[in-house]
Amino acid sequence: DSTNPAAPVISLDTDSGSSASDALSNVGNYTISGTEADALVEYSLDGIAWSTDKPTAGEGSNSILVRQTDVAGNVSEAESLNFTLDSTQPNVTITDDTPDAANGAVTYTFTFSEAVIDFNVGDISVTGGTKGDLTTINATQYTLVVTPEKNSIADMTVDVAESVALDIAGNGNVAAIQSVQSIETMEVSGEFVAGPTIEGHGLTVTAY
Repeated sequence: DSTNPAAPVISLDTDSGSSASDALSNVGNYTISGTEADALVEYSLDGIAWSTDKPTAGEGSNSILVRQTDVAGNVSEAESLNFTLDSTQPNVTITDDTPDAANGAVTYTFTFSEAVIDFNVGDISVTGGTKGDLTTINATQYTLVVTPEKNSIADMTVDVAESVALDIAGNGNVAAIQSVQSIETMEVSGEFVAGPTIEGHGLTVTAY
């Protein structure tokens, strides 16, 4: 038997990117198929050094080669798998434009550490105020105007939960640190009543 076996098939288990064929994964597992019975399967990262140890994908770009040697000692051509592993969750930071106690609408900015999709106003939780519309500045930055409750001195809080937005590899975001904004919208009520005026010795005094 001097016939070389066919090259094994190496395929990515999970292509979690925005396209099912963009070779972008947040998992990095792969499967080998098409090997002959009792064949020796070997792997390489450079096409020079070969090992039976299956490489573990690393964060970033990966290029893995695989070949098989049949029981007669015939070696196949190498088959390659090229993909990018991105398993890092995007972070999100919440800031606002009001450093002191707010007595009117507050504009919040949501800044992600990388581009995300599927982030909408329903993903934002607010207590002590009313949400307006979410505005997209770009794929990493969004703004939202929140109007605090009337006649309140309770803090207004804004939260973004975990995994409500996804990066292009399908990783959900890390939950944001809660934003706490002090509020002062109490209305001062009362009635000014003028009292009698007393004059004398060149001095005028008005009592209230």
